Amino acid sequence: MVNFYKEANESFYWIKILYRTNYISDVEFESLKLKIEEIINLLTSIIKSSKLNS
Repeated sequence: MVNFYKEANESFYWIKILYRTNYISDVEFESLKLKIEEIINLLTSIIKSSKLNS
């Protein structure tokens, strides 16, 4: 369960590095950031609902 948080945080870490080194633009960074947040929220909902159903 916690594994996806770790993976998402690591992905975001690398995205921030790409942004800070000007490898990706502001627009790309914000888009990727929103997608990571959406994925975390979706996975969190799935885990919460699977716990309720078990």
